[in-house]
Amino acid sequence: MPDRDSHETALRLIETLRQLPRYPKVITPQELRDRLAAHGFKVDIRTIQRNLNDLSRYYPLCNDEKKPQGWCWMPNADITDLPSMDPATALAFRLARLHLAPLLPATLLARFDPYLKAADRALGDSDLTYRWADKVRMVPNGLALRPPTDNAEIIATVGEALLRECCFTARYRNRDDAERAFQRVHPLALVLRGPALYLLATLDDFEDVRQLRVHRFLSADLQPEQPRRLPENFDLDAYIRKGGFEYPEGEPIQLVALFQRGAARHLDETPLSDDQRIVDEDDGRVRLTATVNDTALLRWWLLGFGAGVEVREPAALRAEMAETARRMVWRYRPA
Repeated sequence: MPDRDSHETALRLIETLRQLPRYPKVITPQELRDRLAAHGFKVDIRTIQRNLNDLSRYYPLCNDEKKPQGWCWMPNADITDLPSMDPATALAFRLARLHLAPLLPATLLARFDPYLKAADRALGDSDLTYRWADKVRMVPNGLALRPPTDNAEIIATVGEALLRECCFTARYRNRDDAERAFQRVHPLALVLRGPALYLLATLDDFEDVRQLRVHRFLSADLQPEQPRRLPENFDLDAYIRKGGFEYPEGEPIQLVALFQRGAARHLDETPLSDDQRIVDEDDGRVRLTATVNDTALLRWWLLGFGAGVEVREPAALRAEMAETARRMVWRYRPA
């Protein structure tokens, strides 16, 4: 009968495999020692190094050949779950592949591949749970844009900095292609908006929260010894709720607009605000009144209705829309 030490060793090796990240992330034997100790396994670094070398003979593990060595699962390694993936979990991964693929950067989606393969192994064509994924779809509300090209190593560094709540140095390309260097990027949150991944962060010694498109980072180097600085009272949900991604132009406004009845039909079911009111006009149109954030997104939304909407109030927004319409007429004048 196996002795207690053999049991302890087996459990420790299983925990070692569980703690190893997937490429491109790595973990050093020193870090593994601390994590194993947190799970009740006290072992020296030399033993851990010997165990990793032994395990790599039977499992798809690799190291970065640095000092100290960083160990990880190979990028194409199958997922080994204890216990194995159940059908409901497998379905969740399959739905993620079907419905998040248009929204996620390709490199992030690639990180799911081993889990998706494990999901396919857990389900089969004859499984009713598997076939459920063929019966549902998600259609984007707007023009479907292709995701930008991202760098897997940069994404991994940004994510690691956010996880560890530490800084990273970076080179960044602005929208006008100007390159900037940051000595300290303080990561606060990642937000997926449409096909693009945004990092909310403060930069160097500045306090204002900035939005940085992750695919525009040219380089990123972790600073694990430099803790990030969290702005006072920063709240991610409040930031989004207050229109952080709608690009505010001013304080909230009371919008009054005349819509063609067909154009405004969906607003009966999906109102703009809690105080929205829609009343019929004598000319067949409807008058909408609602308190909304004064944002660039509001303007894009209104312009999307073309001649199907007329902004009446506030006067400044009406004048702005009228000027935009005049410029459009000029652009489309006969050659």
